[in-house]
Amino acid sequence: MRSLGLLAMVVVVGCGGTVADQGDAGLDGGGIDAAKKKDAGPKLDAAADASPPPPPLDGGVNVSGDGPGYESEDQIAVAPDGTIAILYSAFTPTPPYEAILATFSADDGKTFSPPQPIVLDSALYAGDPAITVDAQGNFWASYLGIAYTGQTLDYSRVFVAEAPKGTTKFGAPVEVSTPNNTTALEDHPKIFATTTGALLVGWADFPSAAQPTSANGVVARSVDGKTWSRTTLITEPEAVYGTFFWFCEGASNVYTTFLEATDHLFIGVRTSGDDGATWTTTSVAASAPNEQIAALDPACAAAGSDLWVMYATTQNPSVDESTLDGADHVWITHSPDGGGTFDGTHVDTLDHGKSQLGTIPLLVRDPTGKLDVAYPAGNSAGDTNGSIRFTRTDGVTVAPSVQVDGPMQFDLS
Repeated sequence: MRSLGLLAMVVVVGCGGTVADQGDAGLDGGGIDAAKKKDAGPKLDAAADASPPPPPLDGGVNVSGDGPGYESEDQIAVAPDGTIAILYSAFTPTPPYEAILATFSADDGKTFSPPQPIVLDSALYAGDPAITVDAQGNFWASYLGIAYTGQTLDYSRVFVAEAPKGTTKFGAPVEVSTPNNTTALEDHPKIFATTTGALLVGWADFPSAAQPTSANGVVARSVDGKTWSRTTLITEPEAVYGTFFWFCEGASNVYTTFLEATDHLFIGVRTSGDDGATWTTTSVAASAPNEQIAALDPACAAAGSDLWVMYATTQNPSVDESTLDGADHVWITHSPDGGGTFDGTHVDTLDHGKSQLGTIPLLVRDPTGKLDVAYPAGNSAGDTNGSIRFTRTDGVTVAPSVQVDGPMQFDLS
């Protein structure tokens, strides 16, 4: 769901075996031609990656069926025992119009269970799905319940539901935002499970859905998925809004990074040393001064006291709610001291030799310790020779990108 001209995007998270594609795919009619694939044999710079290259991708498995309507906003999480869960939005031309469905695989993705809808009050529409998994193998979903009158959005709420290990369906939702809200616009929730089992959900809280001109940044926490406490991290006058939350965890700290607005946009970082119970009271800027930040989700990865933050910049920001930002750089910055300071490292992971723009970049720290970034790429909006590209970096040098799929339309609608 998009607010203040900012469209929530697809991102990647790594937690306890989880990789989640967190997104708000718009009503996108861009077609994809997957008949031709380039660079079928990935080659990576040995200086940046000594591990074997990944094998070529095959055509994939259809996990959602054949409609009617279309599916988007797909999320994926993998449990410690290898169970895969995929969560996605399904839009149909008839009631319920929009739903969030879940499907599971216990055989390494060879087959998937029949998609099952998450539970939500019949008066609300489901949106903005996100997923994570805890160390015990329980899957957790966060999502919005959105109330409309006609095409007018009245309010939205944030919910969480659990699919216990061994099951293939999410149970009854628990509201984690302020209970029974009927005026505020809650937007773009992200969910994260810490290594000790706490659940964290971050989102933007616009006090008025009718006039969403500013937003508080809220993080809710629970140790059982049932009882939640809420902490407001960002509010005026410190910031006009905080949105597009993301989480990662190092040896002793949990981090959240987000898009923050004061008199300009920047990427803010807050740190918790007590498993998300409390947070630092001021933001550290991960982005450089005077950069023009793209309205795309930032992301982070951590190990020990090292923290890496990914974000995008643009020279042509979107001016309305119908288009995404095309990023001319996808930066990774580094903090060596647990988010206290950033050391000036500024690695661009967009392969400019292959394309001029990227969008909805994804980040994960892989088992070899490398930082992996994937993104749709093209030279301009509507480029029919666009592609999905994969870039790997050690945080200092960047390997040549690999084309994962394409040609396809680079669609910013």
